[in-house]
Amino acid sequence: MTNEVNNGYGERLRSLRKALNKTQMEFAGLIKTTNGHISDMEKERKNLSERSIKIICGEFNVNEEWLRTGNGGMFNDVPSEEIEKLAKRYKLPCMAKRIIKAFVELNEKDMGAVMRFIGKIAAEEIAPPVSPPEEEYRAE
Repeated sequence: MTNEVNNGYGERLRSLRKALNKTQMEFAGLIKTTNGHISDMEKERKNLSERSIKIICGEFNVNEEWLRTGNGGMFNDVPSEEIEKLAKRYKLPCMAKRIIKAFVELNEKDMGAVMRFIGKIAAEEIAPPVSPPEEEYRAE
């Protein structure tokens, strides 16, 4: 793996953060830095340090080559045995295993779309849309 981080790492970092559905503050907390530092790295005012690269790749299963250069996919492949461990630990049905496998194999754009869709559904579960008045349902 090369030690050099090519230009464009700021956009890759931003894309990763958005794919993970994290704010700069949330992401910063997860990798033990400040949101200002995340902002500076996304704008390429500060370099992406070796320490940050190692933490990000380890914490989020990010493909180090992609983070450094943009080559390859955003995430490392998740071996089937890891999915099987999750399935066993959480007693997941077969469909859940297939959903997890399909999700982790998505490209960053599609993963972001799925995350936004799930977020929208979750928000509606918390505050469901207001139903029309009952009168509209009555037969005339």
